[in-house]
Amino acid sequence: MLLPRSAGATVQDGHFELAEGVGLSGPPAIADLVRELLPLPTTDGDAITFQIRDDPALGAEGYHLLVTPSGVTATAATEDGLRWAVQSLLQLIPDREPRRLPCVDVVDRPVYPWRGSLLDVARWCHPMPFIYRYVDLLAMHKLNTLHLHLTDDQGWRFEVRKYPRLTEIGGFRRESPEGHAREGREDGVPHGVSTPSAS
Repeated sequence: MLLPRSAGATVQDGHFELAEGVGLSGPPAIADLVRELLPLPTTDGDAITFQIRDDPALGAEGYHLLVTPSGVTATAATEDGLRWAVQSLLQLIPDREPRRLPCVDVVDRPVYPWRGSLLDVARWCHPMPFIYRYVDLLAMHKLNTLHLHLTDDQGWRFEVRKYPRLTEIGGFRRESPEGHAREGREDGVPHGVSTPSAS
């Protein structure tokens, strides 16, 4: 039902009807996040409530999400925990009308404190929309670390004003390899603001 699988979830009878103008309350950063991600407008109210509450059993990133016919309540010790509750709530929302959330009682906390993914932008060039989508997918799966591999002998991908030649040389390439190196295939697509005149 939820990805990644929660530490504990109990499905109960009934559903909560998510309708336009649903009431929302919580810490400002969390309420703003929910307003941005929900597929419909909200108003101030308490039908969907996010609360910071110290609960040693949940730890720093755990949360308790309860959906009943009368509303949704999420509690966590930190805003990080509430962010993960938001991601679980979004997964419960159907793609089409009517938007009925199943009644469920979810208690979740991460097994590992460091959960992440590496994206190698030193060797492989990715357009910015891809990177933004990648970050969104990490959040959806409750991963808390993005390792951007920015530098290597194949490229230097961020500006250092004191050492401009790092990007003059390492920020561009005429084309990128395709397939296995021994095949010697290239894609013919330059990377960087312009194609450098010297190798």
